[in-house]
Amino acid sequence: MPRHLSSRPSLVIISDTAMRVNPNGNIEAFEPVVREIEQFQHLFSHITWMGYKYDYDVNVKNMRNLDSSKTKMICLSRSGGKSFAAKMGILVNMVRVFPRVLKAILSHDVMHTRAPSMPAFLAIIVSYFYRKKVYWHKYAGSWSESNVPPFYKLQRTILKFLTHTHVTINGKWENQPSHVLTFENPCLTKSEITDITTKSKPVDFSNTLNFCFIGNLTYSKGVDDLIEALHNLQEKDRLGSVHFIGSSKKLDVYKTKAKGLPVCFHGFMLRAEMVAVLQKCHFLILPSHSEGFPKVVAEVSPYGIIPIVSSISSIPQYVIHGKNGFLTEAGSVSSIVEVLEIVLKMEINALQQMSHRFREMKERFTYEYYNERIEKEILR
Repeated sequence: MPRHLSSRPSLVIISDTAMRVNPNGNIEAFEPVVREIEQFQHLFSHITWMGYKYDYDVNVKNMRNLDSSKTKMICLSRSGGKSFAAKMGILVNMVRVFPRVLKAILSHDVMHTRAPSMPAFLAIIVSYFYRKKVYWHKYAGSWSESNVPPFYKLQRTILKFLTHTHVTINGKWENQPSHVLTFENPCLTKSEITDITTKSKPVDFSNTLNFCFIGNLTYSKGVDDLIEALHNLQEKDRLGSVHFIGSSKKLDVYKTKAKGLPVCFHGFMLRAEMVAVLQKCHFLILPSHSEGFPKVVAEVSPYGIIPIVSSISSIPQYVIHGKNGFLTEAGSVSSIVEVLEIVLKMEINALQQMSHRFREMKERFTYEYYNERIEKEILR
């Protein structure tokens, strides 16, 4: 740890994470990020967390309060959109947000950005010119794909040259700079893994096979491709149910598209509510068009659920086709059909072995392992 850092330094987190003010006046934020911060906040004396303010919507349930006096949450005004006026609004908002970001950086020992995002971009620029702090940039987008939005690509390019900072990414890549560190996204505690593995029986592949999709129900997540692929299946004898867990503005459209298929749309579910569904599923299917590394892949690993995921970004570094899961070509309905046809014809023993191999990956995604690496490699 640098000499100017105390054993418990202060931390500022600069992100575009969704935040909102609930009817009680408390600030809530996107639950997966809340969990992550709760797990590492003991490493710091106090934390200031900046995110984007959204309107309160009682139907949006994946938000909750971070109940800790150690962490102060601040809502930033958000901007963006597809129109020209909306894009100009981003520039105006940058001018408004920048002084708050700069002040926060100067008053804390460690700065942590969650990129790609506009607030993170401002902080990244500051870290280029002002080098007296400890900087930890977390880039959650794809580190390798060329087909990404220009603003994402710009942030990624700048981060490659910030050798005085720490940049954490998904996966390990050829010619990766030494300051760019491969960090798995945490999503489970060791006690949660123990609890799941103790209560969950080995997955039974002897009867019909059930599938689940977990995430936002959108075109970019491959929902349209998956529904079309299910309609095109020739081999359906062992096809059980397909469970869609997640919210969508197009939910009614997807229900119409899926008519005649053995599907169930659950809407958004809390982690505890998903357990009953996961315990009866055999496969996670996530045919995304673009991803960094989806946390849900690691979250289902203790259950022994076999992943069927797109071969994009760092995913193939963890899911090995035919060994501990299956890979599909992003945006290809025929590829999804091909894999599903293979899966539905596989022998029981082969599927059990694959399930066992995938369970072995779970330890790499614990908060304990993540926190240990933060201490040793970021705060050293």
